[in-house]
Amino acid sequence: MPYRNELVTPADIEHYDLNSLWKRYYFVFTGLSWTVDRESESYLLLVRRNPEDMSTMVFVFLWDGELTEELLHMDGSRAAGGRYLIQWRLLTKPLNAMQPAAHQSRLAALKAALTAYKSRGLNSSSELSYVIDFDF
Repeated sequence: MPYRNELVTPADIEHYDLNSLWKRYYFVFTGLSWTVDRESESYLLLVRRNPEDMSTMVFVFLWDGELTEELLHMDGSRAAGGRYLIQWRLLTKPLNAMQPAAHQSRLAALKAALTAYKSRGLNSSSELSYVIDFDF
């Protein structure tokens, strides 16, 4: 099942113990959306933006049972024909303990999640065609 942008449900909060993230990042899950692949039990959740540069964001990413914090920067611009160009840059250093094949699989899953997320997750415009590129 591919990643999809959805609202977080009360069942999701319990299943993924999202209240522990609330305690860590101090936000409330009422009406919160995320990008989730329910089949692989993987998700991408925006938890913080840099107040001085709103294009730099902190996400938590659950993949293969491991929850990581990912610092990402998004550059976006409108192009002709109703397209929106996005480039995601990963600012987080790779985990040293991860084997190269596992690291590449995790990055591929992160790219798939960000492709579904587009520019604003569930709030991304349905009127635009997104072209997404990665600098990692």
